[in-house]
Amino acid sequence: MAEQKIITKADIQAYWNIPGTIDDARVNIAILQAQQSDLKRILGEKLYYVFIQDYNGTTFADAIYKTLFDGGSYTYQGDVIYFSGVRQLLCAYSYIHLAKSNKIHVVRAGVVVKQIEQAETAENFELRTILRQAFDQASRLEAEVTQFLYENRQTYPLYLKKKENNQKRTGFNFYRI
Repeated sequence: MAEQKIITKADIQAYWNIPGTIDDARVNIAILQAQQSDLKRILGEKLYYVFIQDYNGTTFADAIYKTLFDGGSYTYQGDVIYFSGVRQLLCAYSYIHLAKSNKIHVVRAGVVVKQIEQAETAENFELRTILRQAFDQASRLEAEVTQFLYENRQTYPLYLKKKENNQKRTGFNFYRI
């Protein structure tokens, strides 16, 4: 079974300024790239697999995954903390992937940069500024989701499996002489 998308073009448009005329296939590719490269890295393979499998096409069957996806508030050590959820995080990463690849098209003649007469192509520094803003937002949202998962580790034990695997590694490389 092919991996399913858990967000849509409309979700991205709710948080980021993308035109409605943009090709749906390009948006879908960006969403899958964000899920497979960014979300999987954040959640860890085990939690990611269960999270994606719980999605039934419109919503999540299990309430804990719906909370993780939509965000909300929770109490940790007497403090009420709000987090935005995976949906907003995934929209930010999808937007980054879409912005990086939107100018470039592969055609029979090779790779081309798309230009139209009525539009002026953005300069590299403008694209870098937009991507930097999107990446800053994604980093903040990633920190919120990571904090939520760690502080609710009893509810999301598969996330701890990722943490335990990462803690076994050291920053040292040992070589035999």
